[in-house]
Amino acid sequence: MAAFQVGWTKFVLTTVHIVYGDESAAPAARVEEIRQVARFLRRRTESPIESVRNIIVLGDFNIFSAGDATMSALVEDGGFTIQSGIQAIPGSNVPKDKKYDQIAYRARPDRFEATGLAGVFDYFEVVFTRDDEPLYRRYIGSYIDECRAADKATPSRPADEAGRRRQCGTWPTYQMSDHLPLWAEFRVDFADEYLAELAAQSRTSNGSPPPAGTTAPGHSSTSKPNSID
Repeated sequence: MAAFQVGWTKFVLTTVHIVYGDESAAPAARVEEIRQVARFLRRRTESPIESVRNIIVLGDFNIFSAGDATMSALVEDGGFTIQSGIQAIPGSNVPKDKKYDQIAYRARPDRFEATGLAGVFDYFEVVFTRDDEPLYRRYIGSYIDECRAADKATPSRPADEAGRRRQCGTWPTYQMSDHLPLWAEFRVDFADEYLAELAAQSRTSNGSPPPAGTTAPGHSSTSKPNSID
């Protein structure tokens, strides 16, 4: 968990790696961990003494699909929003069929919002490609030889072409990852709206200065506005 400031806007970024457990879509331990983390973060955003109300939680939630109890624990129990761009992504694992990774947020209204732009960067389109296989196949062979010299039973040399293809598909994930980088865009500049609010308040007071106490959100009237939390 770390806090950042961009211009006037402050936000907290939190990363998670939720327990996987068994192979089912929603084991109790995984659902409960997501629920407890989401509720804890939600309480922070609702606390009257918390100075930063914008929070992003991201990472490997081990969520299989949008309809699972794991997703409900994050969105319904935790009150987090997952923007449309993230929801539209089929998956961020290498086969792109599981929603393991998520970027969710809670924010002050009109001070921090998702733009809807999001995506997955598939680095295997540019590194460890099928065309590169002859280049890195020899490294797989060398690694197998090292394991044999250390009396390790696995991995083994593939017995046929199908096994070789599977091994060449799996090995690069140990060099990179079996998760692809997920990204999302957020709008953090609300200076125009804030200045328009000040101008409107000034007009309603017949040209007088804005009412006492008018400052950038999150700041007292005695300090120079320098952030929007």
